[in-house]
This record gives sequence, structure tokens and C-alpha cells, in this order.
Amino acid sequence: MNLQWPHEMTNYPEQFSAESETKKARYFSDFALYYPIEMRQLQRGGLLGKENERWRNVAEHCLTEAVGADILAEHLGAKRDIVVKAALLHDWYKRYEIETVQKKGVSGYQSAAEVGDNLLRANNISEEIIRLAHANIPSSEEKKVNKKRTLEEKIMHYIDIITHETEFIPVAERVARAATKPSYIQLSDSFRKTYHGKNLFEVQVETGEDEQAEFEQRLGLVKGGLISFIKGEFEKRIETHR
Repeated sequence: MNLQWPHEMTNYPEQFSAESETKKARYFSDFALYYPIEMRQLQRGGLLGKENERWRNVAEHCLTEAVGADILAEHLGAKRDIVVKAALLHDWYKRYEIETVQKKGVSGYQSAAEVGDNLLRANNISEEIIRLAHANIPSSEEKKVNKKRTLEEKIMHYIDIITHETEFIPVAERVARAATKPSYIQLSDSFRKTYHGKNLFEVQVETGEDEQAEFEQRLGLVKGGLISFIKGEFEKRIETHR
């Protein structure tokens, strides 16, 4: 199997110019080679290979998110390996999830997630990584509960809520873009019972902003400076990669 990152990356992070595309492709390709098991899982999910060209953007999103998660884990002192693996796998079943929802409606999300998790178990992915891959959806709307989550869970949630395709953007903007899609609106509203009246978008924004404030404090950054920090570290990795 070819684990090389495509050189014709469709939507590369906005901070990179077209001239830096070769360096970027080399960095992503080498990064992916450290995680052959997870990359094979993306292939099983129909996200890699010329025959799956229309789904490549999902693989690009997963890899971008994994690098962002690695940056945060490195600087915050979290367990980098499991955070990266969870980020790589968080959308590995997205193709079939979308196809299931098209057939069954919003109820298809849960059934697709269960099928996807069982397939991960069948391929010896640990329960810790499977659980962490789902940390992008908080289990509670209560701030005191979310503040007690592990650092790895917070990183996984935060990086997912700021990664739009292959861009890192503010939490509220990321959610606003998702809220333009009817299927995501339905999914968000389906959480109102779980979250005692709040929808998923509301809880993700509140939680993401709390995480950002915590991370900025721990890293000694100015308020609102975290995304710029991640972008800067991302660019630094690519420019210094050999």
C-alpha cells in the first residue's frame, strides 16, 4: 500500500504558499509513515487511493488534524502517540457514515459509529484510542464535567472543533460553517435531550472556548493567540523538515 501523502493536495492550510507545496507534501508523507496501521485504516474506510479520489479531502483533514493534535500534545505535555492516532482515526469511517445518514437520516450516525468502532476493534485498535477518537463530542453539557476530562480528551475535542477541512480557524467560525449544512444541524439538535436543552453546537463552542483559555494560560499565550501559535508551529515543522 502506498502511504505517500498526495503532492496534489487539494486544500492545503492557508498559511502555506503554492511554492511550499513540495516541502509540505514531503512532511505530511513522512509523518504518515510513522502511523502505518492508522493509514491502512483510512484506506479501509475508502479514503485513500486513486479509486477514492472524491473522498481524499477527508483523509487530508484527518492528517492535518493529527499534526495539529501532535503540536498541542507536545507543548502541553500530553500523550502524543495516542492523541495523534485518535485524530487520524476520528473520521476514518466518515464515507460510510455519510452514506448511512443519506439512507436512514440522523439516526444513521449512531449506527455507523457502532459499526466503525467494531471494525476498529477487529483490527486491534485499542479501546483507549477508540474512546479518545470520540472525544470531539462531549459527554455532558456541564462545564465542571468537561473540565475534569483528561488533557488528551481536551486536545482531541479542541483540535477537531478548530479544524475545518485543512484550516485551523476560530471555534465559533468553525461551528458556524458546520451549521450551514442541514444534516449537521439535525445532528446538533438531536443532542438537546442529552444536553438538557442545548444543542451540540452550543456545547462544542462553550467547551472549545474554555479549552482554548486553559491552553493559552498553560502556554503563556495572549488571549486569542492559540490558533496563531498552532499555525506557526505547523509552518515551522514544514519549513524545517528534511
